Amino acid sequence: EGTMGAVENVTGVTKARGYENDTASTDGDGIPSHSICVVVAGGSDEDIAQAIQVHKTPGTGTFGDVTEIVYDTKGMALAIKFQRAVTATINVEITLSENAGWSLDYVDLIKQSVADAINAGLIGESVLITKLYAPAYLNGAVEGQTFDITTLEISKDSDPVSGSNVTLDFDDNPVCDPDTDIVVNVT
Repeated sequence: EGTMGAVENVTGVTKARGYENDTASTDGDGIPSHSICVVVAGGSDEDIAQAIQVHKTPGTGTFGDVTEIVYDTKGMALAIKFQRAVTATINVEITLSENAGWSLDYVDLIKQSVADAINAGLIGESVLITKLYAPAYLNGAVEGQTFDITTLEISKDSDPVSGSNVTLDFDDNPVCDPDTDIVVNVT
């Protein structure tokens, strides 16, 4: 937790997630035995590596697609590795029917609410479709009573939308732009 707190406090870091493999063999994500993998969005490579080096447990290996050389307090060069987050664009298609009081102005509110929920998701954590209904209904706001959702479907990147959850890889960062990644159909 100290390592993750230090990484999350690096200037420019927007998201980070840590994984630890304390077993004697490489895990399913490719993380070697007795190693940590810190997946990071934003921030400078050097600052992130320095934060990891200062806070990780001595003797623990690091894993990732970025290798940065940093120096300890004795001037010894250390190669610290970490993983850059991969953008996983989450596409959403919502079909709804109007009720009394409906306004087309609510479409942008719905899009923003759903995008905010997706963008708040953790790196590597599946996007659960059931968790998107509350934001799509505007979290109980009065405007949410003016429509009924008939379908809500999602996908990752260019996959076709469906009513299934989206499984993310351990280094995927869920990202959704309300203007380009969400379609709201009103019937």
